[in-house]
Amino acid sequence: MSDVSVDRSYFGADVRLHADGVAPGLVSFGGVAVSPEEAAEFVMIHRTQVLKESGAVRTDMAQRRLDLTKRARQFKNDLQDLKAWVDTGKSWKDRIPVTPEMISFMKNDVGAHPGTQDTRILFWGSAVAKLPQSVLDHYDFKMDANGNWDPHAPGKFAIEKNDDGHNRWEMHGVTVIDKETRDNMSEELDNFIDLQNDRNTLANSQMKTAVNLLSESTDAATGLGDKNHELWKTLFSSFDGR
Repeated sequence: MSDVSVDRSYFGADVRLHADGVAPGLVSFGGVAVSPEEAAEFVMIHRTQVLKESGAVRTDMAQRRLDLTKRARQFKNDLQDLKAWVDTGKSWKDRIPVTPEMISFMKNDVGAHPGTQDTRILFWGSAVAKLPQSVLDHYDFKMDANGNWDPHAPGKFAIEKNDDGHNRWEMHGVTVIDKETRDNMSEELDNFIDLQNDRNTLANSQMKTAVNLLSESTDAATGLGDKNHELWKTLFSSFDGR
């Protein structure tokens, strides 16, 4: 039997055989002479602790992936609405307004590099209702009780009537993408969602294995403890009977 190293918290000690100063039949655990059964119980308890911590880390990672997937799906839905916006043909040069939050997610979480411009948009007011809620909120488009845009309601972005005789409106300082970029972003989000789903499937399988190991370690530690307690109970019972 070889030495067993347990390197964590108060378990940070070695289980050693035949150490100096250890009585016959005992082992040294952190400098304390204990029975092999007691040392094994401590090792199994330590294993249980490690598995619990590992499970907590895996749970946090899985939750983060689920949160990322949820956000990605919302942005995918927003891109569908933005397709409806541009398909109306009522946006000059087919410019599509997006939020900086969406672009940040695409760059920092998805790892994409969508081309954007900060420029103006020219549009007909009847197309505004096609915009997703996130874009309406970010650019402070005011909608009335019937879901129609109210161009005269005050907002944080200055929206002006365009003077070209086509009954259009214009707004400056808007982050915009084009049709091709929208299509690419939609495809990249699909791939990102599939990747997160695959990772969660693998993580769930690994979590199931970890839970089974945790159960086995807990049962083993409990069994060793019960065995030791019964042994001492028998010994003391025999001693008291003399």
